[in-house]
Amino acid sequence: NRRAGPVELLSLKNVVRCHNMSDCVTVVTKTARRPHLVLRLARSIRDVKGYDLPIIAYDDGVDLYPDTIMSEIARFPNLQYIIGDKEDLGIALGRTLAVKLVQTKYFLLFDDDTILNENTDIELLAEILDTTDASLVGGKVANNEHFAGYFRFVSSRSQRNLYHFNGACFVTNETVSSFPSCVRCDTTTNVFMQKQLMY
Repeated sequence: NRRAGPVELLSLKNVVRCHNMSDCVTVVTKTARRPHLVLRLARSIRDVKGYDLPIIAYDDGVDLYPDTIMSEIARFPNLQYIIGDKEDLGIALGRTLAVKLVQTKYFLLFDDDTILNENTDIELLAEILDTTDASLVGGKVANNEHFAGYFRFVSSRSQRNLYHFNGACFVTNETVSSFPSCVRCDTTTNVFMQKQLMY
């Protein structure tokens, strides 16, 4: 938003860098009766990027899955697959329940149908959070031109409305210091890394 200042670099004495992504980043996803997509996401994290990240998947489908699915889930020792006891909680509550279990300083939120590719740069996201006062960073998602956006109040004589503008940032030339390919925006897609508030 316009009142927020630019993203600032932290003093070097306050920088604690993340050297091993598995110690710093937990992947969080919410699903409903789609364990095959969570497994595909887990495989892309492991096989495409070579990461051994903790993954927390919250499934509010409350279905019992065949042994073949459960044994495939068991092949990922860092995958904590939680089948909730209440059906169809909704995406926000399911994500919140998963985030409460995170024990690393950052969590990386993905939709269950996301897959990583060779361009996914988790280290860059962590470096921005390590070295700046930003608390959340996102990135462009393949085949999605609206990876960011901004909010703006528009007033008329009788009312004031908040509008969301997809696909653009309010301050288009405000790059993040030391990260020239990054700009400050108000919103990002459902692919983002965030600092843990209570870490």
